[in-house]
Amino acid sequence: MDTKLFVVAGNSFKNKAWMEGVVKAMEPHFSSVSYHLYEHWNTGAPILDFKKEADMFSVLIGGEKNFFIFAKSAGVTVALEAIRSRSVSPRGCIFVGTPVYWAKENDIDIEG
Repeated sequence: MDTKLFVVAGNSFKNKAWMEGVVKAMEPHFSSVSYHLYEHWNTGAPILDFKKEADMFSVLIGGEKNFFIFAKSAGVTVALEAIRSRSVSPRGCIFVGTPVYWAKENDIDIEG
């Protein structure tokens, strides 16, 4: 089994613990499980810069071909932007709690 999983959490720093729990639960099922840490969690900015985070997420994935994405809430916008820009091409995705209203409230275009 050489399938990898990349996990992307929601906007709030509180989601880091959730993400770490997902990583621990999924490790037995994948050859490796990695997660993306948002820059704004360190700077104190209220919300992520989803295009910048999508670029950073793409760098984390690198040239991987055999992988899945597990994303929650605002992390779904990050994953979708990376996929939309053709930076990454996962075998599949699991999206939990899509952030439709959150994105609209924060002027994040999820329809384009």
